[in-house]
Amino acid sequence: MTYIKKFIIYLISSCGFLLVSFLLLSILYYYGYLLDSFYSFFKLFFFLLSFSIFSYLIQKNCFKKKKIFLLFSILIACVFFLISIISNRFELILVIYYTLIIISSYIGYLFSKRKKEA
Repeated sequence: MTYIKKFIIYLISSCGFLLVSFLLLSILYYYGYLLDSFYSFFKLFFFLLSFSIFSYLIQKNCFKKKKIFLLFSILIACVFFLISIISNRFELILVIYYTLIIISSYIGYLFSKRKKEA
């Protein structure tokens, strides 16, 4: 039961980080401090950073030997994939985006694994 509580706490903190960073980016963009290209880049960067941090935290503290990060990232990518199919907005760039979600989660797992070995 404690693993589930830790998982939920890390998920909420990751979503909180994501919401705060998107809010700050939106404010900066609204007042003209960010260009369109930087705004799009930073949205993607903070989204992938959030997945990496979440994956790092759950692998380091919750699940010692299981690769739960892979299940979580594939689940999120599948949900986004289904939403894009339902909304008839399926493009190649979205497949690359979903692949980046899985890769960023794997990078967080690698950092947690490396930290345990040291």
